[in-house]
Amino acid sequence: MIRKFPENLRPFTDEEIPHAMQRIAAHQYFYPIARLIFPGITPEDTVRDVLSVKTIEDFQMRWMYAFNRRVIETTMDSFTFHLSPKIKPGTGYLFVSNHRDIILDSSLLQMVLVDSGLPTSMITYGDNLIINQLAEDLARSNKMFKVVRQGNKRELFKNSLVLSDFMRTCVKEGHSCWIAQRNGRTKDGLDQTSQALIKMLAMSGPRKDPVSNYAELNIVPVSISYEYESCDFLKVRELLMGRLAATAAAAGASSAAGSAVGAVSSATTSASISASASASGSASASGSASASGATSAGSAGTAAHVPQDAVYVKQEGEDLISIVTGITQWKGNVHIHVGDPITREQLEAFYSRAEAEHPARGPELSTGGPARDNDFNAFAAHLCALIDKSIADNYKIFPTHHIAYDLLQETAAGSHGGTAGHGSGAGTVGGHGSEAGAAVGFGSEAGAAGGLGSAPASASAYTAEQKAAFLERLDMLKTGNIPLIPQTELAASIPFAEDFPGKKAEIQQKKQAELLRAHSDLVRELFLRIYANPLFLAHYTSDVSRQAE
Repeated sequence: MIRKFPENLRPFTDEEIPHAMQRIAAHQYFYPIARLIFPGITPEDTVRDVLSVKTIEDFQMRWMYAFNRRVIETTMDSFTFHLSPKIKPGTGYLFVSNHRDIILDSSLLQMVLVDSGLPTSMITYGDNLIINQLAEDLARSNKMFKVVRQGNKRELFKNSLVLSDFMRTCVKEGHSCWIAQRNGRTKDGLDQTSQALIKMLAMSGPRKDPVSNYAELNIVPVSISYEYESCDFLKVRELLMGRLAATAAAAGASSAAGSAVGAVSSATTSASISASASASGSASASGSASASGATSAGSAGTAAHVPQDAVYVKQEGEDLISIVTGITQWKGNVHIHVGDPITREQLEAFYSRAEAEHPARGPELSTGGPARDNDFNAFAAHLCALIDKSIADNYKIFPTHHIAYDLLQETAAGSHGGTAGHGSGAGTVGGHGSEAGAAVGFGSEAGAAGGLGSAPASASAYTAEQKAAFLERLDMLKTGNIPLIPQTELAASIPFAEDFPGKKAEIQQKKQAELLRAHSDLVRELFLRIYANPLFLAHYTSDVSRQAE
């Protein structure tokens, strides 16, 4: 099955593993990686162990499983998971997950599957992460399929069709796949599925029958929750750059913003999935939402995101810095919830509701006529909502989320004499946003900017010690005192030579420490929003569900 797909995109086959292991063993950067996984291992043992790997399963069980165990032991208080009893051996599933960490979101899921007696899944990853031959060999040995994010519209459309076909073929043949719910990691704590991605999944199936199209993919929403957000410092820095650039652009001073902020660009970088959806004639809902701009928030009980009209342009090596930081940073408690598969009945509910609302169109809808095709965009939105609700409902809320929420409420009370407002500098509402700069209209169904004010105060959900630790982390960020790589046991095992690709990013980050100090109030706001927004979202989905009953 694998060999029918382009060799430069697909994972390795077992027959290709020995040659890949030879390249891995010979690469100068692999020994430091081996020491990260197996402290004390010698160069000779590393080469011998790698060359003894003969299959993908060998590589995953002897190296990747050990990697996950090492990360858990050195950077977490605990790792827990829940696997739906409806996930059955021998059936292929498409795991659609929220995305907080570049490597660990999918890697930890593989551990969940193995510990549950299930085979590992295929994994999709962006071509921007392939920084050298070693990265490509490691990825393809770990059942990863490359997502091409660069090229013209025709090329992106073609590559997206190949990706869609790959995942559908895998599921049909009993193999599972993992894909993030959106292009790029969530930066602001609000997890929302991209309609463009959902449309991409349908490219390889019958468009005129969306129910069958998506039902045969066996979509399973997955929620991963980190007590301490992966790369939270780096995410705040990126959000700050985008906020400052957007503010400057709105004031008609985009050129000044370019010199003051540095790595910021007002040009939106096209993502492959978004471009392919556009090329196929289906406009992304996120794109249209961004065009309308963001609405000022009016209450502390409202989830908010940073306006990303201006896109932060990463420096060379920053993706690698995010990978290493995500792996080595202290995370506290981490939980993965593998939910129930989306059922055909849930998908058909869209048409049942449509027929009830528009009886005259009933025959057309039920027979798969033009109305079904015309309603495809609305159907994609329906599926996004199903996935989003499952992810939000099953997202584990930790003390850090409650602490951030209460700190925002305290700020609001101090700024407005006890009202629910959060202050003029608190940003915008109505959007979740993608890394490409599209603002998706969070809260638009509720129709009110202040629709989440019912979230209860939560001081009983954490201790004074937990709050003090959280505030200490926040103070480090506000003062710009943030190390490039976390000071943890795991990070200490990585030797960063002068030619390490992250050196340029390190220099850039040191320059931006002063910027963090200069905007400490905004930095505080952004940091707290990352942690508080999942709690807002949980209450939002709960309120919407009650209203629908």
